[in-house]
Amino acid sequence: MGDYRYDYDGQTEEVTTIFCANFPADATHRELDNLCRFLPGFLRCKATFGRGVTLFALFDSVPAAQAAIDVLNDQAFDRSRPQQDTLRVVMAKSNMRGSEPDRGGWQSQGKLQEASWTPKAPPQRPSYSAPRGAVGGHADTRYQATPARGGYWKEASYDTAPMKRAAPKGGNVIGAGHDQWSAPPPAKRRQASTEGVDTVASVGAADAGFDEESLYNFYAAQQGFVAFKANSKLRGGFAKFQSPELAQQAVEVATAEGIPAAMARTSMQSS
Repeated sequence: MGDYRYDYDGQTEEVTTIFCANFPADATHRELDNLCRFLPGFLRCKATFGRGVTLFALFDSVPAAQAAIDVLNDQAFDRSRPQQDTLRVVMAKSNMRGSEPDRGGWQSQGKLQEASWTPKAPPQRPSYSAPRGAVGGHADTRYQATPARGGYWKEASYDTAPMKRAAPKGGNVIGAGHDQWSAPPPAKRRQASTEGVDTVASVGAADAGFDEESLYNFYAAQQGFVAFKANSKLRGGFAKFQSPELAQQAVEVATAEGIPAAMARTSMQSS
């Protein structure tokens, strides 16, 4: 039996959690919840649903977890359809933690929590009074700023005719009136190349039902895995692999499992 230990908060802990995959697409949360119910040492489990179905099950000891692997691995989930892919059951890289708060994953009923979002109010339209000596020389000249699309303020429009001004560098004059010119075209941005990048980015994974623990356990089970770094701002994280080819392979597997994944712009530095 291997040495199933890992460091958690500076302390060494035995891994007693198994990871199960290759379930049929129509497997229900109730079926998965009862899969390990009568196995010796079973404590609790957590299923995730996307384009693929996976299950983590926690046991009270390493021997109990290893015995569950021996029972379930390479078995057909549905005995009426034995031609389907058999289950793939391995020891997880870390333990399930029931005390951790749910971070966008599935609840005990198998339903995805809705993300809370409060829309921002549109910007107000302030009204200004031009000072004495402004355009036209009138102290009572009034103008009002108009918000552009996206909430940014465009140049204020005046009741009195504004002064003429030349077209900016790179722009074209399109009329004989005041300020009738087109802005210069925006500079083309060079698209960042991902050649040689060995890191996978999972942005928004929490919104798809995969918390940090699920992401770590998934990527850690892929070939060539090196390290994983969570990013709460991006509601996901980054996974580093031994080569760009293995990283691209992990992207394809993650996409098939319903996990948001794409090649990162740069490689993650090894700590």
